[in-house]
Amino acid sequence: MAQEVEDKVIGLKTFDGISIDSYTTHFIDCVIGQTSTQHKGMRMGVKVGDVCDALKNGAVEKDYVIRDDYRRQYIGASCSVAVSISEQKIIQVNPV
Repeated sequence: MAQEVEDKVIGLKTFDGISIDSYTTHFIDCVIGQTSTQHKGMRMGVKVGDVCDALKNGAVEKDYVIRDDYRRQYIGASCSVAVSISEQKIIQVNPV
């Protein structure tokens, strides 16, 4: 999964010009998910292509700061992606 993210996401520019240079292990955990089908209390995985779509064609849901780290939340058709603007790093992704 990490190799697919390296190939498809690293180097990608968001629709508003942010270059994605890295990602957290938490992001990879979120992409993989805990289950492939709906189960109460368990996170579904997210396709890497859906992450790319949200970053390239989605919208900005909100901007926020956590511990001096400026972040932006992007929303696409099937997922929401949190990006550290300060570090140009994907933090996490959640299905919508």
